[in-house]
Amino acid sequence: MTTGEPLQLSQEMHDSVWALSLRGRLDAHTGDCARGALTEGTTAHQRLLLDCSQVTFLSSAGLHVIVSGHRAARDRGAKLAVVLPANDAAQTIQISGIDKVVSFYPSRQAALDALNAP
Repeated sequence: MTTGEPLQLSQEMHDSVWALSLRGRLDAHTGDCARGALTEGTTAHQRLLLDCSQVTFLSSAGLHVIVSGHRAARDRGAKLAVVLPANDAAQTIQISGIDKVVSFYPSRQAALDALNAP
C-alpha cells in the first residue's frame, strides 16, 4: 500500500487572519501533521483560514482534521473558514454532511471576506 504524495503545509498571515494551506493528500498518513499545525493556529489566533483548495484526496481521517479544527476554534470563540472549491474533496464533504456544521467557501477571497465581516 502506498501513502501517495506527502502533504505540504504553509502558514501565513493575511492582516489579522492566520492561514494554513494544505497541498496533497489529507488522510490517515498525513492527518496528524495537519492537525498539529491547525491546533497551534487555534491556540494563537482568533480568525483562521484553512485552505484545502490544493488537497488532492480527502479521507475520513482528513475530515476528522477539519472537524477537530472547527471544534477547537469554536471552543475558543474563534472563527474558522475552510476553502474548498468544487472538486472530489468537496463531494466528500457534501456526502458526509460536514458542510452543515463547518463553514466552507469556494475561494480564498470568499473565506477572507467572511472572516473579516463584522
